Amino acid sequence: MFEKRKKNRIKAISRILPLAIVFAVVAAVIVSLPSFGRESGYIRADAVEDTIRKYVIQCYALEGSYPPGLDYLAKNYGLILDDGRYVYYYDAFAANIMPDIEVYSRREEKGGK
Repeated sequence: MFEKRKKNRIKAISRILPLAIVFAVVAAVIVSLPSFGRESGYIRADAVEDTIRKYVIQCYALEGSYPPGLDYLAKNYGLILDDGRYVYYYDAFAANIMPDIEVYSRREEKGGK
């Protein structure tokens, strides 16, 4: 009789354990989704910033000076700016000094880049 109880417990554990593991994995994914969204916003803003930097360098290579502003790049080089999603900071100190470029996601304006 004791052997039968032991076998029943093992069967019950072998049925419950996979369900518990699946539940734990699903719970971990659900909990991590909001931070994944924030991180991907940072990554996208960084990618936009890198793209702008490439346009700036291309302008310098072709014209011998850095562009005075992002509007110049949009007009003359076809840069597309999404003002609805991003806030752009572009500070051109002089025509021969690389400008400061920063891009912030509008959803993340309060917390950072």
